[in-house]
Amino acid sequence: IEEVDNSLKIKAYKPTELHSKVVVIDAGHGGKDPGAVVGAYHEADLNLGVVLELKKLLDADPNIKVYYTRVNDVYPTLEERTVLANEVDADVFISIHCNSFISSYRGTETLFLPGPNTPDLNAFEVAEIFQKVFTDHTALENYKIKERDNLYVLKYTDMPAIILEMGYLTNEYDRSYLTNKDYHDDLAKGIQ
Repeated sequence: IEEVDNSLKIKAYKPTELHSKVVVIDAGHGGKDPGAVVGAYHEADLNLGVVLELKKLLDADPNIKVYYTRVNDVYPTLEERTVLANEVDADVFISIHCNSFISSYRGTETLFLPGPNTPDLNAFEVAEIFQKVFTDHTALENYKIKERDNLYVLKYTDMPAIILEMGYLTNEYDRSYLTNKDYHDDLAKGIQ
């Protein structure tokens, strides 16, 4: 609010005008969509648990503004997730997930869609960084980064976007790590 010529003016700022970095964190699935289900474990709950730990770390950093697609058990549509990221003109979009496949598959994986080069990092570079840093900070194997062109949140975001698959819920070792709340802080630090 500014006073100009004896009147008040309200100016709306874009988040990028007030903060040096703007990030959108997406806890994958949620609400009516549990994601992968293995026994009593729902991927959506594990994704959210890690994001809530991550939120404690990121919200304490005054240098970045973080938007979260969900902080409870709701289901924002894929379109709502990408619209949020595009509207706030985020520098990066990070969607947090657990992988699932046959039980012998294990480790972390980061998915990206190549896009135009940006002034800072492109999606491939963001994927490489997150894959390395995340696995360096956790007890999970570095599986790989993978290009994917058919995933909505990667395809319809206007900024570098990745999906971080924290590990395989279908693998006994990975699952023991992903489902242990004591490790959620480690996983969050790996993402931070």
